[in-house]
Amino acid sequence: MSSAAATAVEPVTPSPEPGAASGDPAVPHPPSVARETARVHLVLGRLAAGLVAVIAVAGLVGWAADIEPLRTLGHPARIPMNPCGAVTFLLAAAAVFLLGPIPVPRGRRAGADVLAGLVTAVGAIQLLAAFGSPARVDGLLFAGRLNGSIIPPNAAAAFALSGLALLGVDRRAGGGRLAPWLAVGALALSLLALLGYAYNLAPLYQMNGSLAMALSSAVGFYALALGVLAARPAHPPLSALLSDSVGGVVARRMLPAAVLVPAAVGFVALAVVRRGGAGPELAVLLYTLTTIVVFVGLTAWTASRLHRLDLANRETVVRLGRAEAVYHSLVENVPQNIFRKDLTGRFTFANRHFCAAIGRPADQIVGKTDFDFFAPELAARYRHDDLTVARGGVAVDTVEEHVTPAGDRLYVQVTKTPVRGPDGRVAGVQGIFWDVTDRVVAQRATEERNRALQAANDGLAWANAELERVVAAERAAMEQLTKAQTHLVQSEKMVGLGQMVAGVAHEINNPLAFVSNNVAVLQRDVRAVVRLVDLYR
Repeated sequence: MSSAAATAVEPVTPSPEPGAASGDPAVPHPPSVARETARVHLVLGRLAAGLVAVIAVAGLVGWAADIEPLRTLGHPARIPMNPCGAVTFLLAAAAVFLLGPIPVPRGRRAGADVLAGLVTAVGAIQLLAAFGSPARVDGLLFAGRLNGSIIPPNAAAAFALSGLALLGVDRRAGGGRLAPWLAVGALALSLLALLGYAYNLAPLYQMNGSLAMALSSAVGFYALALGVLAARPAHPPLSALLSDSVGGVVARRMLPAAVLVPAAVGFVALAVVRRGGAGPELAVLLYTLTTIVVFVGLTAWTASRLHRLDLANRETVVRLGRAEAVYHSLVENVPQNIFRKDLTGRFTFANRHFCAAIGRPADQIVGKTDFDFFAPELAARYRHDDLTVARGGVAVDTVEEHVTPAGDRLYVQVTKTPVRGPDGRVAGVQGIFWDVTDRVVAQRATEERNRALQAANDGLAWANAELERVVAAERAAMEQLTKAQTHLVQSEKMVGLGQMVAGVAHEINNPLAFVSNNVAVLQRDVRAVVRLVDLYR
């Protein structure tokens, strides 16, 4: 950002959260539900689906091999799981397995939808059959050995609810998600049947005198519902149950007791009545008193814990208020311009210096983007920088150059850092910028002076090199001159010597010439004398 800076262009697409399927909008992940917890619950959901598959396969093997304990789980009531119901359980378990990886690939989702549709269809057909429809599917397998074994209405309703829950695992309806609540409905039907078997009360697992839901089917529906819920722990109501909020703490403390305590106390009271230890009125009274005492104790324990949490939270709120006041004072009084944006490029905070730079109050800046204040090319550049910070998760520190409407150049130091949410993921961008025009101008002037000084130094070095060359040339000339002077002296010496030799030769030649001339005269005269002598002879 700059002294006229902010941001907005295409939003950063958040990576899929646990619980978000391909093609669906990203499901917000509660900060208190860690990704590791989501993976653990996803594994538990698939284990529950595996248990459903094992129960279904055991029922089919029991029908194929005529092994009654496999069909009835060995319960004395000897109510078997219908073989078509076992196949339907297998389809439902396979659908849970296909919905396991997140995001769900398109092919797996299509397969899961087909399987869930078949489960829903089986449940719907059998429900209609309970109301007189001639269409049925529970007699398609082992028809000769069924002996009246059908899919009862409560099991049909559980199949329909489970199938619809599987179809709507990652789909919204009416602004919310119905799938978890449909799974809770199937869970309630199975829990009712399980309590009926535990209390040995047929009306709890048998509807309108029809054949009762088998114990294996009740266990299968219970595991299947848990598998559907655990497959998406980021969806309500499981997200609230797993959260670190007060509601999550209360739910985790109260829910097990709300299920187990009445069931256990009721079982004991019913056993006492059946053995003649007390009348129904006394058993109901004991049941009521015990339940009251247990829940009062549990409520007191939970309230004490919540009270301590509330005191700690209040102290934390006070500390946070003080820290926020210090932070607000610091941010508002520093001479820098400070702003924050979300991943879509909309401003979420602006200090007073930034508001002064933009020329708008904070309430007119928050919720807007850079495109509301700056030229498109400038806003696009700011948005690009924001996306670089948000996607890379690293800070950006740079100096931006701008031209004011008056034509002056303006330089701004900009630092942008990612803002992370409670889950550690980038939730926005925070920027700090301030005017550094004087510093940049001074730096550039210094650089110009340094370049000029360097050029002068280069020129001086060249002049020194030239001077050295001149001195070397002069030195060479002096050496040549010295050699010439020496040669000249030698030449003068030779000239003097020649003159001396010439003089000496002249002085010698004169007597020699005299002698030579006289010798010639003598030779002439001698020859004349010799001739005269010869004549005398």
